[in-house]
Amino acid sequence: MRYGELNLFELDKKAQSKLDFIQNKVAKGDIQDQKTIDFIFKILNKGDIKQTIDSMLTRVTDNDTDVEGFRRLNQGVLSKILRKMPVEKEELDSFLNKWAKGKKFVDTSKLVNGNKGSIQDLIPNKTAQIAFKTFEDVRSQFRMPKKGTTGYGEFGLAMLTTEIQMEAPGDVKINGVDVEVKGNDARLFADERAMAKTEDITEARGDAPGLINNAHASLQQNDANVENEVRKSFAVRGFDKGKIDKIIADAKKPGSSAFDTLGINWWRAGFDYYTKAIGMPILVLGFGQFLMSDKADDFISWGCLPKNQSNYGYLFGRQAGQSRETFPKIFVPGHNK
Repeated sequence: MRYGELNLFELDKKAQSKLDFIQNKVAKGDIQDQKTIDFIFKILNKGDIKQTIDSMLTRVTDNDTDVEGFRRLNQGVLSKILRKMPVEKEELDSFLNKWAKGKKFVDTSKLVNGNKGSIQDLIPNKTAQIAFKTFEDVRSQFRMPKKGTTGYGEFGLAMLTTEIQMEAPGDVKINGVDVEVKGNDARLFADERAMAKTEDITEARGDAPGLINNAHASLQQNDANVENEVRKSFAVRGFDKGKIDKIIADAKKPGSSAFDTLGINWWRAGFDYYTKAIGMPILVLGFGQFLMSDKADDFISWGCLPKNQSNYGYLFGRQAGQSRETFPKIFVPGHNK
């Protein structure tokens, strides 16, 4: 027997051995777990299930441009993604039927200024929650139906309702309103929309003179040069003289906190500058939470500020090409750094 024939014979024996094992387990009634039964059932019915999904998706794409765009750009992928979702066939069928009939799985009434909650609040249907997570997990592997970068959350939300569409500029449109979507640890900066003109300090003071702790220490020592740079920075971000005077005075008080005096105000200045430039509210998504507002004080009260001084952005000391480093980062509460 030739070598190739021997390999084929061995392979057949192994396959038969596995089949005998499965048949023996079934005959003995050892396979009782519903998830295992459903898994085997979906494998054995792969063709019929795929045909059902394809048929349902055709109806979905007739009404949803985001789903249609993703299917067109990634032929056959969406059917595979849905078929492999860790849900029982009956749950998948129910989800697909509702989706095909135009069911909107995202409660967009909750996506308004000043509101926050959980993804479960936003997407009550459990299978839709799994679909949202599945879409986000595979997002980076496929072509997206929009120009520019697709951030966390926007793809999953847009796929699950016609009331949300992916677009640029702005990450999504929710019921006709443009909204900027941010994930955890995102910087509030966009090159073409939020440029700040900053100047280098004339005398280098340590490795990072413009970080809030260093600037605060210099203000405590009545350093006029640093005070001038701090004043200019806040003025560029739109703060008036009276507000800047108070910030400087508070920062100079013995025992004052760099975060309380400079940090929070610099974060607020960066947020206001950014939202004014983009002209839309910010939706933060991540770790099972959503938070949406166009007001800095909402995110401050929700606990979205950084813990590390570098994530507040430099007050000064960065040239125009490094402008993004003068803007702050935003965090999902409980996941700050």
